[in-house]
Amino acid sequence: MDALEDDLEDELLLSQYDGQPYSPANDINTEPPIIDDSTESSSNLFLDPTPPLTTLRDTITTLDALMTTLFTYLEEFFPATTDTYPSLEAENLFDSLLDSFVTRILPTYHSRHAQFLIFKTAQSHILFLDRFLGLLIERTLDPSLPNIARQASSAYLASFIARAKNLNRETIRTVVEMLCVFLSRCLDEMPHGKFIPGGVAGNNGLAGLYAVFQAVIYIYCFRWRELCEEEDGETVWLSTLSVVQRMAWSALNPLAHVSQEVAQEFARRSYELQHIFVHSILKENARKGMLDGFLRREVTSTRRDVSSGVSGEMVEIQTVSAESRVKVEEESIPRDWYPFDPYVLPRSKGFVTECFLEYKPSDQEEDDEIVSDDESDESDDMDEDM
Repeated sequence: MDALEDDLEDELLLSQYDGQPYSPANDINTEPPIIDDSTESSSNLFLDPTPPLTTLRDTITTLDALMTTLFTYLEEFFPATTDTYPSLEAENLFDSLLDSFVTRILPTYHSRHAQFLIFKTAQSHILFLDRFLGLLIERTLDPSLPNIARQASSAYLASFIARAKNLNRETIRTVVEMLCVFLSRCLDEMPHGKFIPGGVAGNNGLAGLYAVFQAVIYIYCFRWRELCEEEDGETVWLSTLSVVQRMAWSALNPLAHVSQEVAQEFARRSYELQHIFVHSILKENARKGMLDGFLRREVTSTRRDVSSGVSGEMVEIQTVSAESRVKVEEESIPRDWYPFDPYVLPRSKGFVTECFLEYKPSDQEEDDEIVSDDESDESDDMDEDM
């Protein structure tokens, strides 16, 4: 409920009049309500940042009904399974959705539900999937974009590849390969871990590079099965994934600058698969205090901006004002935020479930395998009794 409250707070403030849910009747007066000493005590909507639980529940119900209506409308143009080429109406509608995604949803901080409209429609046909993924990859790797735009695109790309159930093996491997090639080029340009402007990483520091690295290891946790294959009894991994180990052990030290939850889960998963070994790096980072976001927390009182170009060190690169430094700190996407995390609206959730992949930690997978083996043994015993 706390998570939903953050998402709906702005909507509550914009769509309520004198503490009442929005209705057409409230639109009669075009002028904003006058808040004076007499109304300040009775109308505490703008004073209390936490709306009443009943109001919040009503708003969630309204949002759920709205999403249900939109999903129902889109199903006519984007059926779940079809081998036919999309209609012209479907193409035009998807273009409108994509335009709204770029201009409205992608720049919106912590959006939780609207993006699932394109999450579902993009999986309905390879034509729409190519357009959506092409847009996200282009924005993720574009060195001319601000870091915040690249971080948001990277989060959407990683979350979509990880969660979209209808993706085929080739698509997953192709996206990961493109991201790994980008990381490899950045590593070749900066072998000593010092940021070099003007290269493939761009001119705005290493935040975009670290976002791509986190995207790769996040996808790895979900999609490791698609990233390897069995040949002559041996596991053969996607060759470009070798850059993850190279970069993790390089002076860039990306594991100190990504979400520590994602880093820990990746270290655990890759160790179990006996593929990539980074536990010692995480322990060393923790020992040195080089945890997620530590550079920004340790800005010195001399009002110097710091660069994350050298692993484990704070390098003064230029003098900036306190206002500029605060702006730099605020203009970043939270590293633990992924836009296609589980959908929570109860009524419209069914539209998403059929194309949404749930994450299973390794211990849960082992439990599922044990249950599956037990069921198989019981089935064999029943066959023998028959």
